[in-house]
Amino acid sequence: MKTFASSLLCAALALGCGTGRAVAAPDSAATGSRIGVYDSRAIAVAYAGSPVHEQRLAAATAERRKARESRDTTTVSRIEAEGQAQQRQLHRQAFGQEPVDDILAQIPAEVAAVRKAHDIAVLVSKWDEAALAAQRGWETVDITEALVDALRPNARQRQRALEIRAQPPAKN
Repeated sequence: MKTFASSLLCAALALGCGTGRAVAAPDSAATGSRIGVYDSRAIAVAYAGSPVHEQRLAAATAERRKARESRDTTTVSRIEAEGQAQQRQLHRQAFGQEPVDDILAQIPAEVAAVRKAHDIAVLVSKWDEAALAAQRGWETVDITEALVDALRPNARQRQRALEIRAQPPAKN
């Protein structure tokens, strides 16, 4: 059975080698009617191995280590199950069209800065056809690269995040 740390590491490596149907609420500070559209797969790939992801992984690993030392098998099992669930979710986000709200929620200040810099009223995944149709007539701006950069991925992860956009998504 894989350990928690190796499960999350495998997820990070797999993402390095997708995606969301998310609509962020309108920004009351935005003056225009611009939609920020992004490829959620790129966000997920950039997240794997990013400082935000590494901090989350380190915290979970430390919690698991502490639970093991105190022989709290219930907590160890819970943490390992959560790690495996996160690995599956990251895979669906990086290669399919799974929402990345959980990732963007980890960097709220950076997302707000991107929205402000591009005068974005609404964020929508490029895969969310219903949300895009509801905003018909609004100017769309692709902010994928700005959101990728907001995660501060290393150069290799950034390149892979941007390259994933050329591939069709897997069916979820």
